Amino acid sequence: MDKLSAVVITKNEEDSIRKCLDSLDNFANEIMIIDDKSTDQTVHIAKSEYNAKVIINDSKGSFDKQRNLGIEAATCEWILQMDADE
Repeated sequence: MDKLSAVVITKNEEDSIRKCLDSLDNFANEIMIIDDKSTDQTVHIAKSEYNAKVIINDSKGSFDKQRNLGIEAATCEWILQMDADE
């Protein structure tokens, strides 16, 4: 079993998503993006450049639900939760 899933919640983070995902690229076995209906290139960047798994979900202001959705979808033994601007 892979060890680490990184769950990253996003919304219109095209300016910061690369820096975030670059920091995860060499040690996370899986990158899960839970996106709050971004209207920019966030999802495209995550999928095409980092092979991230993406779930698009309207948060309706509930970041807890976004994080929980990522936890449920993650497949690794450990989970690291982040915001894209961290």
